[in-house]
Amino acid sequence: MSTQTTDLTSVPDDSHIFLIPVKGFAQGKHRLKHLFTDGDRYDLTKTLLKNTVLSIQPHQLKIITEDKAVMVWAENEGIDFISVNCTDLNSSITVASNKLLDIGLKRATVVHGDLALPLSNYTFPIIESSKFFKDEIFVVPDRYKDGTNVLSFPLNLNFKFQYGVHSFKKHVKTALDLGANITIIENSPFSFDVDTEADLKYLKDTTYE
Repeated sequence: MSTQTTDLTSVPDDSHIFLIPVKGFAQGKHRLKHLFTDGDRYDLTKTLLKNTVLSIQPHQLKIITEDKAVMVWAENEGIDFISVNCTDLNSSITVASNKLLDIGLKRATVVHGDLALPLSNYTFPIIESSKFFKDEIFVVPDRYKDGTNVLSFPLNLNFKFQYGVHSFKKHVKTALDLGANITIIENSPFSFDVDTEADLKYLKDTTYE
């Protein structure tokens, strides 16, 4: 297991894809319900998703969703989506991953759809594609080292997704149980998402040079 900064956007698009799972705009940011109206939470969820998309484009990207409003938004933005009939995040990513493996893709990188900052101006040291396409798993925890903001994995590993409470530790254990090499990427703009009032304050007080 190693810890380093890595460029997750350096791999050829014909073999790798970014995935953003989105439950729905109306269901987003419930932990901020005491601060925002339903309409404001809807708009915040959509804005954060747009920021995440900007951090990935122009690389190959698909949104995973079962929500019609998200599908319409994706179509209007010119973004492909995978429609899944699953309400559970882990099941949705599993279904989407299997579909991508079936059409010949080698690796997927799952990114949470609520990154707080547009990251298109940020670059990371580039790793060799040969390492990326072995059994290496890359994990970016959130700034609390609890959740998993980014998870990159070979599609043929049959990786068991563990999103939810303490997902970072669970994903690391799952990777080690598979015998895979794992790289943990910390202190990255990708570590910052928005879930709580403390995150909003951190966003207000933080800028990246």
